Parts: sequence; structure tokens; C-alpha cells
Amino acid sequence: MRLKQYLNELFNTKVKLSSIKGSEISYVTKYETQGIKMQVTFHQNQNMFGRLDGDDPYSEYEIMFEPTNGQIQNLDMKQVISVFSGVKQAVEKFIKEKDPVLFYFSPEHTKLKPIYDKFVKELKRKLKGYEYKLKDGYEHVFFRL
Repeated sequence: MRLKQYLNELFNTKVKLSSIKGSEISYVTKYETQGIKMQVTFHQNQNMFGRLDGDDPYSEYEIMFEPTNGQIQNLDMKQVISVFSGVKQAVEKFIKEKDPVLFYFSPEHTKLKPIYDKFVKELKRKLKGYEYKLKDGYEHVFFRL
């Protein structure tokens, strides 16, 4: 099997997400993949980056994801790709259920940039109607309706 095909299959492996639960300002979903328990949080930031004409200030979300049982830096590449596959599914589910105008995340681990690039590419392909842009170089990745 070619590496590219292997990565695509691994990146699109389905995980079982918990239901998205939370309050009006923060939603959480959890999943487990490759022995890693993950939590994905969608936190509402009211007008953090400045509203654009007519945007609902309550429809701007920061996406944060982290292992609940360790650090992402200690994972092997197969585990990292599985983690991002789950995050991608969580984002898709959140968008379907909550329909945010804008959401963003910040790559924290520069050594994972190739995986972030693949993650962003997959999201861009899947999320029709969302405009994609970078802010402050690669510091923030935005998707906006």
C-alpha cells in the first residue's frame, strides 16, 4: 500500500464520538482512538476577532482539542493522524448541529504542521460554504460562512 493511500485511509477512519454536550458558551465531545482518550471543546468567543457586517457575535467558536490521558507530543504518527481524524469528525458534527458562522483553531505544535495542513485540507474539502483563511501567519486557522 502506498504511503499516501495509507494516510488517507487512516485520516478517514471513523471514531465513535460522544454526544455534544454543554452550555450556551461551551460544548464538549469525547472519543477514543488508538488507545488515546480525546476531548474536543468548542468555546464561544463573543467577538474576539471582530465581527464582520451582520455576524452574530454568539456564533464564533474556538476549537480546542487535547488528550485527556497524556500529551499529544508523545504520540507516534499513526496515533496523531487518528487523533486528527476524530477531531475532523467532531468539527463536522458540531457544524451540523450548531451551524456556527465562524470557528477557528490554533496549531500549537509546530512539529505537527504537516498533519495540521492535511487536517485543514480535509476540512476545506468537506465544509462547503465556509471560507478559509489564516491569520497572523499560521497562528490562527479560520473557517467562516
